[in-house]
Amino acid sequence: SDYVSHVDAVKAHFPTAKIIYIYRDGRDVVASMLRKTIEKDPGPGFKRWVNSIEAWLSWKDRVDHLAIRQEDLLQYPEKIAADIADYCGFTLQSAGHAAYVLLGSDAENNGDHVSENPFEHTGAYHDQFSDADVPADVMRHLINLGYAKHKQERV
Repeated sequence: SDYVSHVDAVKAHFPTAKIIYIYRDGRDVVASMLRKTIEKDPGPGFKRWVNSIEAWLSWKDRVDHLAIRQEDLLQYPEKIAADIADYCGFTLQSAGHAAYVLLGSDAENNGDHVSENPFEHTGAYHDQFSDADVPADVMRHLINLGYAKHKQERV
């Protein structure tokens, strides 16, 4: 199950556990769910993404953890690997090897793994739905996480 909803239980059983939370643009998450047929339409996928983000927000200010944007992990794997090593308290032997491990492929679906173009799937949701289809609560979180810009209302 998704540990983000059970962090208090994890910390109760493993008080020294290191929590790393990786989040991603919800539109790309839902597009991936649709491609992998985890969901049949965007609505339930958006609900799952919102539930995950809201679970994280419920404990993010009181539980020691490292939050990582997936897009940063793809663009700056050596830096993110160093951040993870620092947070976990170990020394990296090779940033290049750490980057390779971080950017490993998804054995279940070669169409959604990190390839020569690690951003190939990012923003590719437009072939399945548009931003107009994104529910307001999802858009609010996308804006707060820096994935979307607030649209100016006309006066």
